[in-house]
Order: sequence, then C-alpha cells, then structure tokens
Amino acid sequence: MMAKNRYQVRIRKAISEGKTYQAALTAFGADVDMSMVRSLVSHEGTSLQELIEGTASALPDWEIISVILVDTENSEQLGEDFDWDEVTA
Repeated sequence: MMAKNRYQVRIRKAISEGKTYQAALTAFGADVDMSMVRSLVSHEGTSLQELIEGTASALPDWEIISVILVDTENSEQLGEDFDWDEVTA
C-alpha cells in the first residue's frame, strides 16, 4: 500500500495594526515586532513541491516557516497498544 502523505505548513506574517498590536505597543513600547502564525494541513495526494509552490503563490505576504510531514500510517505499524512511555530515544 502506498502512503498518502499529508503535510502541515506553518506560515508567518508581520503585523503592524489591530488591537493586539496596539496592546503590545502599550506594554513594550515602539521597539516591538509582532507576527501572526497560521497552520495549513494539505489534502492527501498533494506533493511537497506543489504545497510549497502553491502556498508561496497564493499567500505572497506570508513566509513559510516550517513544513512537517503528518504521519497517519504509523498506527498500523505500531498497533493501538503501543506504550509510548516505555520508549527511550
């Protein structure tokens, strides 16, 4: 069975307006930078290249800060009774 990968993309955008930004200015003064972070999760079958290029094209004001493979196949490999507390790195 071929794995159908899904990816989580975290993106960031600098902000300089709004209530939260104004509260930060009040609390910390003018020498504060603020950004907004969002996460997107792709559909199965979207390639990593398509995801990165599509995100960059559709959201040009946002910076991609991470891409993480969402692994949904390990439950079959490990079984439901796998004891995560017993594992050592």
